[in-house]
Amino acid sequence: MELARTNKTRTCRADSDPNFSDDADIIFIKEWARRISAKRGSKLTGMTASGFKKVQLGENAISFKKLTQWLKSDPDFAAAYAAHVGLILPGEAEFSGALTRAFNARARMGQ
Repeated sequence: MELARTNKTRTCRADSDPNFSDDADIIFIKEWARRISAKRGSKLTGMTASGFKKVQLGENAISFKKLTQWLKSDPDFAAAYAAHVGLILPGEAEFSGALTRAFNARARMGQ
């Protein structure tokens, strides 16, 4: 086995693109984005309003950084996304979002 890359060594390549996203993920994010206004979505994600509109239309995907910011700033979306990817059971999403909002409100009261 050779560790150095030369013209004579073979390179292993993955079959799929590392940025590959399942169509179901794109549809899920697009449908959630459509539930809110572009102005509110831009505040939640840190995107521009026109950029968020493109996510709502399914024309553009959302970056990991912007998706993470949206998950942190919207407990309902975070709970639904967790159910979508299989982290929690589908019936637990509403409870998880409500629990997060309650903990956040309690933390703000203590400050």
